[in-house]
Amino acid sequence: PTYRPDFNDLTLQEYVEMPGYYDNWMVRMLTNAKLGGLNEGHLEIAKAVIKEKFIIGISDHMDETFRQLESYFGWKEQEAGCVKSFLGASFNKNKYELPERGGPVWNSIA
Repeated sequence: PTYRPDFNDLTLQEYVEMPGYYDNWMVRMLTNAKLGGLNEGHLEIAKAVIKEKFIIGISDHMDETFRQLESYFGWKEQEAGCVKSFLGASFNKNKYELPERGGPVWNSIA
């Protein structure tokens, strides 16, 4: 569980200024480069891992993503309505304003 109710009122700027914030988190996790600088080589490795090892879905279109996963893996719903109730659940969704491209928040995370 990654949902943090105490983060509900944080701005994106406040979040990236918190101790323990990882820049380029996904690249760091995919390349096991948790400390130190990153370079284009790290990005290329991360892209290769995603291309070879991941199935990507869009969370804003989770129903369609799930249908594709069901087809790919051959999953069958065992209890009628289970998938629909799960996809309709509202959790782990902190809302925040999108930063202005080129603005201070954008530059701190880009």
